Amino acid sequence: MNSIHEKSSLKDKVEDYIELRKDLFILNSSKKASKILANLAVRLSFVIFGILALMFSAVGVSGILNDYFQNSYAGYFIVSGFFLILSILIFLKGKNLFLNYIGETLLNIFYDEYD
Repeated sequence: MNSIHEKSSLKDKVEDYIELRKDLFILNSSKKASKILANLAVRLSFVIFGILALMFSAVGVSGILNDYFQNSYAGYFIVSGFFLILSILIFLKGKNLFLNYIGETLLNIFYDEYD
């Protein structure tokens, strides 16, 4: 009789342990997902504001170049040529840089030992 009671008690403890491990997994997963989303939001806002600053700076530099060359369109072509060359370089070389950076960031979030 005592053996049956011990087996049911052990079964209850194992079920409780499994339930606790499941809850721990859900909590850890949600914590990491919230870190990823917060990181994404900060970086996305940084990119948006950076693009806006770059756009307005490009218009300003184009205006300065237009005044320098005393032409109403030359500055815009020069600045657009610069961005075209920059885009080609990023297209050719940037894939590995971005993949490495994103991979490292995600690994640091998932395997952060100082939580």
